[in-house]
Amino acid sequence: MGADSIAIKDMAGLIAPDDAYKLVTALKKVLRVPLQLHTHYSSGMASMSCLKAIEAGWISSILRWRLRPALVSPAIEPMVVALEGTDRDTGLDLNRLLKVGDYLESIAPKYHEFLNQTTLSVIDAGVLVHQIPGGMISNLVSQLKQSNALHRIKEVYEEMPRVRKNWVIRRW
Repeated sequence: MGADSIAIKDMAGLIAPDDAYKLVTALKKVLRVPLQLHTHYSSGMASMSCLKAIEAGWISSILRWRLRPALVSPAIEPMVVALEGTDRDTGLDLNRLLKVGDYLESIAPKYHEFLNQTTLSVIDAGVLVHQIPGGMISNLVSQLKQSNALHRIKEVYEEMPRVRKNWVIRRW
């Protein structure tokens, strides 16, 4: 169809490792263009899903990573170590990555007010139920703060599966 690449977008970090393996295996059989996987770390499954995607043949394709874990993308440092010495070794210098990560940590407090401050954990396993993507959560948190209603975020999380279910039933 003329595409230069295909991107699998998993904005809420919901793709399970075995599903990633099956999807990549099936797509690699029919695609001749680079395949991208953009998954978020929200649920904590992204690293496992990316590793399974690599095992399924994700050799010439693109994975999105970041330094240190966050809701955005899986951290690259553990993957560098996991793949070291294998035929999929990244060749990246872990010590250099750690130095860059330290620098980013040193400037992070400047941006503290923009972070989701509703939990201490980087991983929100609740995303497996409420399925709200990371970018949407940051907007939701901002709007709830502006409305002095951030204390009600758990109620929103509980309501989302019901809203989704009713929307799907009415739509179809």
